[in-house]
Amino acid sequence: MSEKRKRLHCSIPKEVRRDLNIEVGDTVIVAIIGVEKSKKKKR
Repeated sequence: MSEKRKRLHCSIPKEVRRDLNIEVGDTVIVAIIGVEKSKKKKR
């Protein structure tokens, strides 16, 4: 991890970071589900 990102990471409070991680995780899960659905439709 680069210095800039490390510093940014440390400046974000843990609670906020956890919320961001949850949001990003949900987005990734939704995206994966969407990709899986579109794959099934193509077949």
